[in-house]
Amino acid sequence: MPRHACIILCAALLLATLAQKVTAEEQPDESVRVQGLVVSSRNGLVINDGTRDYLLLGVDDIGIEGRVCVIVGTPVQWLGRAAIRVREVISLPDERQPRDPIGTGPLAPAPCARQGVPFNLSTAPAA
Repeated sequence: MPRHACIILCAALLLATLAQKVTAEEQPDESVRVQGLVVSSRNGLVINDGTRDYLLLGVDDIGIEGRVCVIVGTPVQWLGRAAIRVREVISLPDERQPRDPIGTGPLAPAPCARQGVPFNLSTAPAA
C-alpha cells in the first residue's frame, strides 16, 4: 500500500507541474492605444488618458515630456500600478501654437500686433 501511495503522489506532483507550465504561458499580446498628456513622475514617465494614469515602461525619451502623445503597447501591471510596455510613441503636434509655413518652428508674434491683427509692412506709414 505505501508503494501505491508513493506512485500516486509522484503522478499528482508531475501533473500539477505540467498544469502550472500550461497556465503560466504568456497570453497573446493585446495592443492598446492611449492618447494623453505625458508627464514625469517619481517612477518614470506617465500618460493620463483622462480616466487613469499609466506608467510607461521602456521609454527613456524626456523629449515627449509635457506633450500630447499616442502610446501603443501592451497593458501590464507593474508594482501594483497600471502600466504600458511601450512599442510605439506618436507625438502629436501642439495645436495651441501656430507653426511656421516653411517648417522652421513656431511663428513669433508680430511686433506691432494689436487686437489680433498682425502688422502689415505694405500699409505701414513711410518713415
